[in-house]
Amino acid sequence: MSRAPRLFLALLALMSLYAVFLVADRRVPPGGSVFEPGGLLQPVLAASRLRSIAGFMLEELILLVGMWRLASRYFPSPETRFFVSVAAVGSSLWVDPGAPNLRLVAALPLLMDLLHEGLEGPSRAPLFLAGSLTVLQAMGKTPGVALMTPLAALASLAGAALFLQSPLSCRLREGARNPSFWIGTSVALCLAVVVARFTGVSGGGAPGGSPGRILDLALGVSPSPGVASFCGFLTLACAGLALTLIDARRSMLLLVAILVGAAFPTLPLSRLIVILLSGCGFQALLYQRFHRTAALRAVATSLAILSLGLAAMAELALLDPASMLGVSEVLGLRPASQASLPELQRVALDSDLPGISALMAALASGVLFLWNSGRRHMPIAVGLILLLQALDVFGWKFRMTWLRTAPMLPGLASAGSPSMSTAWAVGCASLSIFWILCVLRMAAEALRSARL
Repeated sequence: MSRAPRLFLALLALMSLYAVFLVADRRVPPGGSVFEPGGLLQPVLAASRLRSIAGFMLEELILLVGMWRLASRYFPSPETRFFVSVAAVGSSLWVDPGAPNLRLVAALPLLMDLLHEGLEGPSRAPLFLAGSLTVLQAMGKTPGVALMTPLAALASLAGAALFLQSPLSCRLREGARNPSFWIGTSVALCLAVVVARFTGVSGGGAPGGSPGRILDLALGVSPSPGVASFCGFLTLACAGLALTLIDARRSMLLLVAILVGAAFPTLPLSRLIVILLSGCGFQALLYQRFHRTAALRAVATSLAILSLGLAAMAELALLDPASMLGVSEVLGLRPASQASLPELQRVALDSDLPGISALMAALASGVLFLWNSGRRHMPIAVGLILLLQALDVFGWKFRMTWLRTAPMLPGLASAGSPSMSTAWAVGCASLSIFWILCVLRMAAEALRSARL
């Protein structure tokens, strides 16, 4: 078996391990509630813990398949596809109310890939799938949140068509001039709003604002739902390397887009931009474009300095906790629902979380220095980067899930499901089943094409 299917199966194994962790340890949100009805099953089945987990796992599978397909379009290396897919899936939490970390981005990569395929080729089947996916992802959301994903997909394609000078951008511009594309887009957006109004059960679906959210993109220390935005130290490092490959004007536009998105409830979308940008940087690493360059040394040194800063923060929190109260509030080191967490989970959060992040940042810095030390070390450095990426991002996901959930109490009642008419229930169920089969087929195709 070649590397690509092995890497794809490794990602599926990590996702399955996360589900096993939730089921075997009987994890639920604190405060005597169960998870919201999840994902594709949200508007169709009565809410229960296992059905919610199954629904969100299906939605996470959409994210994985979409990210793998989109990365296959942009990056030729299976290692790069694994790198960005780990960052996308591992950074998408869904244990919070409304699951904004997952639900805002779950359908976006696959939607972008289908739009690419439909605008570049003669077949209109991918565009039909893109329209139905636009309607599907609106289930259980408020109308405003339901429109974020398709509008973000259109904005990303418009950016590619305007700023990239390549045959791909030319084909996108030609396809977008077709009036039928915009008619179909308008119909899909209107249907998404209608479905959201009839099936929406989430209170908002977007995390609250906090100045610490931008900082946590680089720190990964916050268990607070309104702050957490981490996607890996190596992800951030490779995104920084990618910025050195493009001109200053485009770099500034990308940075502004990321910062503006991070300042609003669209933070998960900004995180996805960082992840895709990191794929460009990691692919350039594989092409040895940064071998013994000042850019790579600067990024590795920055991670080392960041590691020292996080270690100092952890030590100061142990020695003088009062001096860290202001920093803890900004970074969200104490979750808002702290009082409902078990006592064990509230011990030394101010020191333990920065300490773990300091270790991972130091390892990331070390592996980049190893890459830069010589070509003979590059093969082992690639393996270490992929291993560390998975440990870092999925370790953060498991850690934050443990901090934000608690063992289920005996006799805990299930939450109610949204009330819908029989016609709406049948329609939503049919669309959900259709897309479950589509995603399973796409996953099988990803494995089959990876073997070729």
